[in-house]
Amino acid sequence: MAASSASNRAPAGAPTDPTGPTGRLCEWLAGFRLDQAPASARERARLLTLDGIGCAIVGAQLPWSRTAVDIVRKLEGTGDRSIVGWGATTSAPGAALLNGTFIQGFELDDFHPLGPLHSASLVLPALWAAAEGSATPVSGRAFLEAAMAGYEVGPRVGMALHGVEMLSRGWHSGAVFGTHAAAAAVGKLMGLDAARFEDALGLAGTQSAGLMAAQYEAMCKRMHHGFSARNGLYAAVLAEGGYTGIKRVFERPNPIDYRPTRFDKDWASDGSLGDVAVQGIGNAMKKLLPKSKHQPAVARPPPDVRFNPGLHERPGDLGSEATGDAYKAAPIAFEKAPGLDGEASRRIRRAIGELEQRRAACPAAQRRVLLQPVLDNLDALQRVENAMAKGADPIQAQQTLPRAADSAYDLARRALWYADRKLAVCAP
Repeated sequence: MAASSASNRAPAGAPTDPTGPTGRLCEWLAGFRLDQAPASARERARLLTLDGIGCAIVGAQLPWSRTAVDIVRKLEGTGDRSIVGWGATTSAPGAALLNGTFIQGFELDDFHPLGPLHSASLVLPALWAAAEGSATPVSGRAFLEAAMAGYEVGPRVGMALHGVEMLSRGWHSGAVFGTHAAAAAVGKLMGLDAARFEDALGLAGTQSAGLMAAQYEAMCKRMHHGFSARNGLYAAVLAEGGYTGIKRVFERPNPIDYRPTRFDKDWASDGSLGDVAVQGIGNAMKKLLPKSKHQPAVARPPPDVRFNPGLHERPGDLGSEATGDAYKAAPIAFEKAPGLDGEASRRIRRAIGELEQRRAACPAAQRRVLLQPVLDNLDALQRVENAMAKGADPIQAQQTLPRAADSAYDLARRALWYADRKLAVCAP
């Protein structure tokens, strides 16, 4: 029995299927050396690392970060791994969790738009925790090599999973596949061979999690990448110690009896998840970003998610009669302003006129009170349109003004809906 079982195993140090997508990625990770990366990629990785350090320092003392530190240290104890910006220590998993939370703490850290994910908040906390526990000092060269492995793997898995589409389906994309980035980085630092990398990626995949619903009321959205950094650290450490994970994780079929759904057409792609993840792996890091150019730090616009208060768990949190803003909880889907050339305000003014005519039988004072929020938001919308017409600052025109217009237009629509419902009782 033992001899027969051994004959079916992959050679020591080799992945289960070296020719499959998972095996190819693991072989690349095991064989990757810093000198193989282009100079531009190495420079980009240094900048990502420095940016992550700066973000961690700034994020360490935010109110929600302080709350997290107090709680995690009570649970994890003091330990021997550093908590950035605190002059204190905790356990390795606790440090990875907290430091990842700090980097994401004010959401101005790096962002890969095609993943999408925030690489530094995943890779660096896991590497710091692993490096501090190393029996021998870790050189800057070894650290950068490991970081680049994580910076490369995370976006690859994200793009293979259609990460942007995951956001619109309610999953926090970077948190879901960020475990692979952290596991790849720590595995590289530990010197895992391809077989152990296969276990590490399998263990990382089974710990993937994160919901976009965390952006409502909760502090935990900032902690999602910290969770993934901690889970990726665990994945690599477990694999290094001989704990096995899912083999061929990127191409393994679902063992559950699958029943097609109406969403199948939206998930069609060329090949399996693994096939997409390793496309061009031989030319890794040649193009970290479109046109391979460094980009200046800019505020990231949020993803276009059609928010519908009617689906909110507690609509009263959005607005209520008691606070005088019940219209904000109107159960209609979010709608962006139709341009900034005046069309949005024209539509709102036209809707006001139609409502005045439709509810003319209602007392004028009642109409005036209910329409005041509409007029307030219309005024905000027109200020944006006027600013654009007069040649606004380029950064404001690109970032803040469109978002302000979207918000004002959407709130005006909600106020109109609410006023119409309230005035319906006195309609003829």
